[in-house]
Amino acid sequence: MTGMIDDKRKTDRRELGERREDKPNSIAIERRQTQRRIMPERRQWHGLLFKTTTSLVKLEEWLDANAKGKWHIGIEDLDDKRQAKTIKIAFQLDSDKQSFVFQFGKK
Repeated sequence: MTGMIDDKRKTDRRELGERREDKPNSIAIERRQTQRRIMPERRQWHGLLFKTTTSLVKLEEWLDANAKGKWHIGIEDLDDKRQAKTIKIAFQLDSDKQSFVFQFGKK
């Protein structure tokens, strides 16, 4: 043989027909018959940028004692004298945000 590969297979695979089984996959049918997975409502966080000279520890203690939901706090910016800072707070509950603003906001 010149330039050809010797194929020792006895039959042509195409002659055997479809290789997949005729019966459908029971797992796939189950998935189609069940309802699609419904994603839970996305959690919405209520954020706040807050400029203050109050210590971060005092703010965290107030949040621990008064916030009913989850919260996250972090320093966003610090002035040159390191006295005034901009704090970023994210509240799980809008009511916690409102309580915080009432307690620490400008009066």
